[in-house]
Amino acid sequence: MTTVDLLQEFEQNYSVNTADITAKIGQLQQLLPSERTAAINEIRKLLSEVEDLLEQMELSVRELEVGSSDRNRYENSVRSFRTDRKNLENEFKKAVQRLQRASDRDDLFDDGVDQEEQLIANTERLERTSRKIQDAYRVTVETEEVGNSVLENLTQQRETLHRARDRLREGDAELSSSNRLLSVMIQRVIQNRLILLVVAVVMMFFLLVFMYRAL
Repeated sequence: MTTVDLLQEFEQNYSVNTADITAKIGQLQQLLPSERTAAINEIRKLLSEVEDLLEQMELSVRELEVGSSDRNRYENSVRSFRTDRKNLENEFKKAVQRLQRASDRDDLFDDGVDQEEQLIANTERLERTSRKIQDAYRVTVETEEVGNSVLENLTQQRETLHRARDRLREGDAELSSSNRLLSVMIQRVIQNRLILLVVAVVMMFFLLVFMYRAL
């Protein structure tokens, strides 16, 4: 294979690689974040291969006769290829920077969303805590009201018991008085009966005496 044939093959490889690089750079924006790292590494690898091709082309061009049309032509081609490669490398760097800025914006947006979600969660937690405090306060008030009602009922029951006890005491006093009165009345009845009995005995005695004298 002649030097010119080799240079032509290098040119073909260069065209294929640079076309592949251009296509891959254009696809970076559409790739998923998980796929971008592999694509970026692949582009770097292709740029390195293009650099190797250009170095081989430069070595091969030096083998051509100085001043020949082939040498002049391929020297110009190598210079043009180097400029193209430099432009591709710059375009690649810009694409990576754009992706990085977009990723930073996404991260910032995600942080903002996270902060907003955290704020919403904190607000909801605060509202739940406030409701629990209100419920606890309401239960406390209701408990206090029930306690007051129970205390009032107990007070009323105590007063009722006191009144009942007083009535019982009054009843006991009245019963004692009645018992005493009944005892007095019984005693008087007994006394009256005894008096009647004595009177009857005396009358019988006098009657017997009178009858005896009459005989």
